[in-house]
Amino acid sequence: MPGAPTTIRWALTEHLIALIRTRQVYDGATVNGDATVTSASAAFVSTDVGKPIAGTGIPNGATIATVTSATEVELSAPATGAGTGVTLTIGVEDLAGVQVEPGWPGDQLEAEAVWVDELDGEVTYPVMVGGRKHRDDKFTIPFQIRVAGQSDLDSTMTRLSEIVAAIEDVFADDPSADGFTGLIDAVISRERMTSGDLRGAGVIGFGEITVACHARYE
Repeated sequence: MPGAPTTIRWALTEHLIALIRTRQVYDGATVNGDATVTSASAAFVSTDVGKPIAGTGIPNGATIATVTSATEVELSAPATGAGTGVTLTIGVEDLAGVQVEPGWPGDQLEAEAVWVDELDGEVTYPVMVGGRKHRDDKFTIPFQIRVAGQSDLDSTMTRLSEIVAAIEDVFADDPSADGFTGLIDAVISRERMTSGDLRGAGVIGFGEITVACHARYE
């Protein structure tokens, strides 16, 4: 029997979280003219395929073409220099250092963070006539964004804009949602940004990106 609508909702949410997450490691190794990059601490996973990767000796615009193991990947282009102890940024550089969580991180909240808010939607289908029916599942995945630690309102809004644009690019560049059975479309349906100067807490900005999805199950 096909999975319930909530199955694709959370699976797709986890997938989008993995796309957004950007991490840095400091033990990368490259070989001039070779597309292989290694790192003992990177913990490479299959969802890293297609992600940008940057570091000394890695060509601009390079992406991860293949994950060979948890410690080794193949790049889309060979390295132009050799090095050890290379700082590798895996993902979009504008999202480096941004905390990304599947829910509200509470007292673990960092200065720059993205988290998933309440998943919401509706499932519609006819019942009790003519055999099993299609189920139409229309739902939204809201990503909340927080920026703190900037000096003023202008720089806070600028940083919010960078994060929003980076998330847009990640979603726009990635075709892998095609692999979710039943997914008809997924679009960014809403964006918002605001900031305020809070006495005692400094300047804080908040944003939201909502992804609206339509799936159909048998």
